[in-house]
Amino acid sequence: MRVLSVFAGLAVVSASPVSTHGRLQVSGNTIVGESGQPAQLRGMSMFWSQWMSKYWDADAVHWMHNDWGASVLRAAMGVDESEGYIHADNATFNKNLVTTVVDASIDAGIYAIIDWHSHNAEQYPEESKAFFSEMAQKYGSYPNVIFELFNEPTTQDWSTVIKPYHEEVIAEIRKHSNNLIILGSSTWSQDVDIACADPVQDDNVAYTLHFYAGTHRQSLRDKATTALSNGCALFVTEWGTCGASGNGTLDFDETKLWTDFMDAHHISSANWAVSDKLESCSALQADASVSGGWNPSIDTLTWSGLYVRNYILDSSDQITCDGEGWPCVAPACPEPNDECLAQKCCGADGYTCFAKDDWWAQCMTECGGEGQEDWACTILTPEVAV
Repeated sequence: MRVLSVFAGLAVVSASPVSTHGRLQVSGNTIVGESGQPAQLRGMSMFWSQWMSKYWDADAVHWMHNDWGASVLRAAMGVDESEGYIHADNATFNKNLVTTVVDASIDAGIYAIIDWHSHNAEQYPEESKAFFSEMAQKYGSYPNVIFELFNEPTTQDWSTVIKPYHEEVIAEIRKHSNNLIILGSSTWSQDVDIACADPVQDDNVAYTLHFYAGTHRQSLRDKATTALSNGCALFVTEWGTCGASGNGTLDFDETKLWTDFMDAHHISSANWAVSDKLESCSALQADASVSGGWNPSIDTLTWSGLYVRNYILDSSDQITCDGEGWPCVAPACPEPNDECLAQKCCGADGYTCFAKDDWWAQCMTECGGEGQEDWACTILTPEVAV
């Protein structure tokens, strides 16, 4: 139960999200509770487990439910990046972080998404099947738990690569649980229209849609509308108020268009991210307490954190990013490591706008190193298009 307020010396208690909705089920293009009514969840995504483990804390989970009103938390377990789950001696560490968040979410009466946070999950099908089989056996009987199988595929083909991977992993989960499963699609989980045209045959799957308001606009909402019109349910397991790099200038006007869209279609969401990294989409200021207790002020929460907390709370208070310079005011050219496809320039000496492909370019000092073997590394300037 969640204590909302104290009136005349008596605590006013509301039912927990899970006691309200129970086990989630896809009905048509909507995720509903056991009553058959739409169940729209709002919450937060944890940052990559191996790089921001300090906030994967039971007290922080309870704080986000009690103070922010979060009804869902996403446990974004890093898989194949450095220090991720599949690397030697890191499996137990990362898995324990997941169970900490999930156990605390169950205790709080909120939902938890177990996320296989990878861009290349199809390369590790056996590891994925073993992990989700274990998680489904451990948590599959709890209505709280949702399984997310593939964070963000990039250029992989849906029908020949991504969909078969999903089908293999779903088969393992379904041996132990009928809970909701969320599926990623190509182009960083934006091609929900393509996935919905060739859907996975399962009665309780939804497709994740990821957006960052500083980069993704009406054209991505149009893709989402197509998927909804074709009968697929969506769950935004990752979204940001900033650019697609997780950084860059905040765009609250475009964010409002997105949140209005999600609300109109009863789409659940988890904001990126519970982190104090020096990025504009981080919710927390540097060295914020690992156990919650965060003051709702710019001293403890970032501009993004303040805005998102209000959205999760469904507060009518308006947050305006009124600081000077970044992240409130867009620079003429993006900052280091930010996305630069539109401006085709970088605002810091020594940084160049390198294109990966037709959809992504980033300000970096060099291109083509380890992990960037598939980058085109085309240098963009304001006069040269991709």
